[in-house]
Amino acid sequence: MRALIPLLPLLFMTAAFADDVATLPAKTTVGGNGGTAHRYIIERTFPAGALDGVDAAAKKKVNANNATVGVSWVQSYANAEKTKTYCEYEGPSENAVRKAAQLNGLPVDHVTEVPVKTGAKTKMAATSPQTHRYIVTLSGKVDAAKANKDANGAHWVTSYANAEKTKTYAIYEAASESAVRDVATAAGAAVDSVAEVEKVARAAPGAKVFCRILYDCVGAEWPLSRKFGCDPDMAVDVLDHAKRLGLEAYGISFHVGSQQRKVKAWDRALATAAAVFRDCAERGINLSMVNMGGGFPTKYLKDVPAVVQYGRAIFRALRKHFGNAIPETIIEPGRGMVGNAGIIETEVVLISKKSDEDEVRWVYLDIGKFGGLAETMDESIRYPIRTPHDGDELAPCVLAGPTCDSADVMYEKQPYALPVSLEIGDKLLIEGTGAYTATYSSVAFNGFAPLKTYHI
Repeated sequence: MRALIPLLPLLFMTAAFADDVATLPAKTTVGGNGGTAHRYIIERTFPAGALDGVDAAAKKKVNANNATVGVSWVQSYANAEKTKTYCEYEGPSENAVRKAAQLNGLPVDHVTEVPVKTGAKTKMAATSPQTHRYIVTLSGKVDAAKANKDANGAHWVTSYANAEKTKTYAIYEAASESAVRDVATAAGAAVDSVAEVEKVARAAPGAKVFCRILYDCVGAEWPLSRKFGCDPDMAVDVLDHAKRLGLEAYGISFHVGSQQRKVKAWDRALATAAAVFRDCAERGINLSMVNMGGGFPTKYLKDVPAVVQYGRAIFRALRKHFGNAIPETIIEPGRGMVGNAGIIETEVVLISKKSDEDEVRWVYLDIGKFGGLAETMDESIRYPIRTPHDGDELAPCVLAGPTCDSADVMYEKQPYALPVSLEIGDKLLIEGTGAYTATYSSVAFNGFAPLKTYHI
């Protein structure tokens, strides 16, 4: 049986964030009808005065029409002028809630799926004559919503996030829209092209932006620079364009690659970032932040330097390249903190050879690349594996997953040494799986359920 068992450190981290932003389950059983329902927020725009005089009879008729397509109203928000509404509905699908709106002759600007469990209903009336309530749409800023709950006179009420956590809908109370915008844009948005800058300028005027630059990731077992980032020379133009569009050119970001085993990897990246700072200053752009991504490793089969060594090396590099004008810095611990806080239990489902002369056995497990071990791609991350026969004679094995996809082979170019006495049905423990495993697990590929997680 495949199962991920995170240990105590991971439990602490999960608990810290579990209640802050609700996320959307795949589907939820509702009431006693045995069906499944999803929840949606419908944004509508009305002419001034159109909502005045809506009585109980009209509401009853709307609810009756909704019921014919399996839709039920949950709650609604409206702006102070009653020209915008945000109505929550439960229904079997987006098509159903759109059909309900059509039956009732109601406009639909946008439909967004949100969590079914949003917490207790909140009082819609403003807390004082000077306070209004706002729903803010944030693209890719779940962390920003959590980090800026109460600031600049804005009070966070609750948040919704889609399943992919690429959009957040945060509800704030504040005296003005500008106060809410200050909170929403406080964390900044990453850009790496002129086109991305223009998108941010349209969606969040005045927001902070920082530009990601490319880095070669030498020394990292899981490189993270090619898909995102631009040439450092282009970064200056990107930030200059941001300034001209009214955005705040805030800083630079880079990533030295995940599972980075070289403590000096940040030195060259910070040297490049400092050069971008200087080039921007020549154009009148004063940057103030460097986002160094992550990269701290966890121990798999090879020893890794202690975190204090990374800290000292990074601080020396900051002093070397920025002198006494060290900018605001951001870096996340990533797998370095939680990698060893998880163990996957898996079962051997088959041991075979491809020919009588083949000296390398094929060992098939009930987990593979699509079940949570995606980082074995290109054999990048090699996990420690414990067996019931540790200490017995070892022989090289190709390690493969259970799905029909031929790509579902973890270790073949460099076979994995496992006991000769290994048998079908043996339970193995894959260690160091506290990071990037359960979150990588596919949903029902080849009929396999996602990786189950147990917290101890």
